Amino acid sequence: MIDIMPELIEVNIMKVDLNFAASFAQRYQLMSVPVLLIVKDDEVVETIYRFESVTNIYEIIRKVLTI
Repeated sequence: MIDIMPELIEVNIMKVDLNFAASFAQRYQLMSVPVLLIVKDDEVVETIYRFESVTNIYEIIRKVLTI
């Protein structure tokens, strides 16, 4: 789902394998995977654990980017 986002909207995507980044998971208090952190101006502004659909993720990202 996430891989097509840059085709729909101007965003940078970074994937992290939490098996190799335990400190990252601790830093952001991640409870489960998959998880999507939306970062704006170097601050996490949204954490999404439920990936319902591409459309839903797109709408959340678009909303956050326009704030």
